[in-house]
Amino acid sequence: MQLLALEAVRRALTDAGCEDGNFDRENTSVIFGASGGLGNLGQLYATRSELPRVVGPMDDQVRNRLPEWSGDSFPGILLNAIAGRIANRFDLGVRIT
Repeated sequence: MQLLALEAVRRALTDAGCEDGNFDRENTSVIFGASGGLGNLGQLYATRSELPRVVGPMDDQVRNRLPEWSGDSFPGILLNAIAGRIANRFDLGVRIT
């Protein structure tokens, strides 16, 4: 979802003639609405999180079939992080000097 959002913003900036970054980025904000599921990957993470609570400890065969949580995996699937990722990537928003 985040990658799609970044690509959509890149295309929108290109369509608006702003791909060179020559616009008022300090006063440009990002509002991005998203809801719904996280797709197959999100379901697999949810299964990994909830399965031990439902059935107890998982054996290695089950554990190895599910994606491993890491410090990088969770932020990548958070829907509420999309606007921040866009603002960061395109250097948008107020700058404190």
